Amino acid sequence: FNTSQRTGRQLDRPTIRGMANPAVRGEPNASYFIDGIFVSSTISTATTQSMERVEVLRGPQSAQFGRATFSGAINYVTRRPTNDFEGDLFVRYGTHEDRQLGAWISGPIFQDRLMFLVSGNIQNYGGQWKNNLPEVEVGELRPLNSGDDFLDRVFAVDGPEGNPAGAPGTTVDQLGIGDASPIGEEETLDLLVKLTWMPADSAEVGFKYAYTEGSDGHFTSAVLPTELGDPNFPNLNCFLPDDPAEPWYDTSVGEFCGEQSIDGTFHQINIPDIANGLTVADNGFNANLPPEQKTSQPAEVGLQRVTHRFLGEWLQDLWGWTSTLKLSYSEDTFEPAYDFDKQDVRAVWGLFAFINKTELDDKSFEWSVATPIDKPVRARLGAYYYEQERGLAQRSATGPFPVFGLAPGTLATAPRFEGIENAAVFGSIAWDIAPNWRLDLEARYADDAKTIDSGQRAGADNTPDPQSAQQDFQNFTPRVTLNWQATEDLLVYGLVAKGNKPGGFNNELFRSDVPSEYTNFVLNCTIGEMLVLNLPSGPPLRYECTQQFKDDVFFDEEEQWTYEAGIKSQWLERRVTANLSVFYIDWTNQGLFALTAVPSLAGGETPITVLRNAGRSKITGLELETNWYATDNLFLFLNYGLSEGEFTEGALPDTAATTGGDGSVVGNTIPDTPKHSVVTGFEATAQAGRSLDAFLRTDFIYETKKYSGASNFNWIGKRNIVNLRTGFRADRWTLTFYVKNLTDNDTPLNASEFVNFRAAPISTDPAFSNDGDPPRMYALIPQRGRDYGLEVNLRFGN
Repeated sequence: FNTSQRTGRQLDRPTIRGMANPAVRGEPNASYFIDGIFVSSTISTATTQSMERVEVLRGPQSAQFGRATFSGAINYVTRRPTNDFEGDLFVRYGTHEDRQLGAWISGPIFQDRLMFLVSGNIQNYGGQWKNNLPEVEVGELRPLNSGDDFLDRVFAVDGPEGNPAGAPGTTVDQLGIGDASPIGEEETLDLLVKLTWMPADSAEVGFKYAYTEGSDGHFTSAVLPTELGDPNFPNLNCFLPDDPAEPWYDTSVGEFCGEQSIDGTFHQINIPDIANGLTVADNGFNANLPPEQKTSQPAEVGLQRVTHRFLGEWLQDLWGWTSTLKLSYSEDTFEPAYDFDKQDVRAVWGLFAFINKTELDDKSFEWSVATPIDKPVRARLGAYYYEQERGLAQRSATGPFPVFGLAPGTLATAPRFEGIENAAVFGSIAWDIAPNWRLDLEARYADDAKTIDSGQRAGADNTPDPQSAQQDFQNFTPRVTLNWQATEDLLVYGLVAKGNKPGGFNNELFRSDVPSEYTNFVLNCTIGEMLVLNLPSGPPLRYECTQQFKDDVFFDEEEQWTYEAGIKSQWLERRVTANLSVFYIDWTNQGLFALTAVPSLAGGETPITVLRNAGRSKITGLELETNWYATDNLFLFLNYGLSEGEFTEGALPDTAATTGGDGSVVGNTIPDTPKHSVVTGFEATAQAGRSLDAFLRTDFIYETKKYSGASNFNWIGKRNIVNLRTGFRADRWTLTFYVKNLTDNDTPLNASEFVNFRAAPISTDPAFSNDGDPPRMYALIPQRGRDYGLEVNLRFGN
């Protein structure tokens, strides 16, 4: 199990058993839960102060947890209120401004009837990297290099003048401010209140409220330097369009083949543009535009997030049967302000610098009834309902005129709304079919409905003309497990389970800069029908309706079947635990990225990526979990995972363009997951005094290389991480000195492909598809280096 974050604490992509999915688009293959409740957004701002344990459930969990548990589920379980007063205080002070102060207290309000738990936590990390945006002197220009002299003139603004450079809260009329602020800062505040009420011996009512506030700086995104206008495909080494004899000459934008390295990279992000705002000076193009179309107001750089979560539970014993009712509601607000072009250039009018606001509300209802647990046949039957509403508004962080449909400044695009409604029935039967043999049958039938309402405008007259679409999926996900309790300490099992991943919309077709006439045509046209689109600028655009044209609006559900067998065992008087599982996964209808283009209100076409259900994969692997209490003072553990996943069907248009071939990825390894992974270590203790122990714990994490994309052109190298913890432990306190990443391993976490706007545009032939395009580049997410510090943990109560 591992997780990937490419834009800070905004988007989680957990990977279980090698089932990695695209970094963006669609829903994750595995999902997070808190106390069994689905977390529809990122969980990365959650802290562990109030957590009792974290459960990682491998394989399809649709029957138990429902939607979006295609490859597994990760369930955070918070502490239960206690009937005795107890609590905990935790303090951490480390390098890179790594600070944490957390506490929880629990006890009775009315003994045996009403209990409480209150938890609070403040956490800060100062980041390990600095931005490297140089100042531009008076008379110089920040590099633009759009490849178009006309567009470069739009941003032809001299260096600092007027307002003081970097003055907070001001709107500046220059583009020359430098920046060396920290990158990768994270700050979290969370509060939790739980109540447990037992009005009778047969009933338990629970209530939980959680508040989380996150405030992060700009996410890390390290790139190799490029000289402005470099015509030599900088930092690329294969499939270069520099030889007309090669089959890729007229389509490729270059590629990097080999291992990605963090060496020589740096951060160069246009943070002042967002933090201070800017006004583009008048020139021949924009002299007649009103100020609000030439000005971007200041915004807080990074990610601001506020989350409220509510949960109510009622457990009722009914003559040995158990009724369980859960009601949940959450509100989540994200306000990210990021520069996505990864360099100091203001590419394509600043098109990749965004200030967004997303509001996400979801609610769920679950009721189930279970038979007595002391019978040879035990059953559970339930119903589930989930509803989500998501609204997104966006504005450009730079001018000089409307991008994505409306002006920058304080204005934003008309919001786009997306909705999900999921209704399901589920059940399970556990049957003791013979002594030491048990058969478990689980299943869920669900209806998953999705809607989208855009904030688009008509290209002909720029009037609001929102477009709507909906989808509906039905799925049945069974799970069958056969268990044999061979001995008291040995369980042998085999299972077959089906998983499904929700389908969805390629919502790039519903962006506010896409003319509504185009989206309406795609939704409603018949095969062979033509659209002539007249926009305020540029020649008319012509489109013919094809089946692929219509299919690109949506992508279907993905499916997989998992076949697994294993043992769970204890040995040597239960001092040794050894669990082993082997599995095979058949993954069908797999979503793969494809490149296409849509018209833009600004004129011409904009390239976009869409998901197409064009792939199929197989994954074989095994998982070994062992631990050994070698002595009363020495604990050893070793966990090993093997995952061999490869595509058996599929082709990528981008791969075809790069290689000049058919784009097939058959035989390639599924990206973003290592073939081998190892977690091993030990904990040793020794008596240091009366009621005082000294301890030493080490953890060693090893991963083999991970491919960056389905084309397998380049990869992230092997990772070797050593963590160490040592200190003293008494009944009521623990003092710990820690070192994370002891050897300062710098293997990047992942690599994201983008376009290099600093390099010279490709020059082949005006008739070729790559002529005038920027070459490819990669941005790396760096691994945190060595961190060390002290932790103090104080405990009271039972």
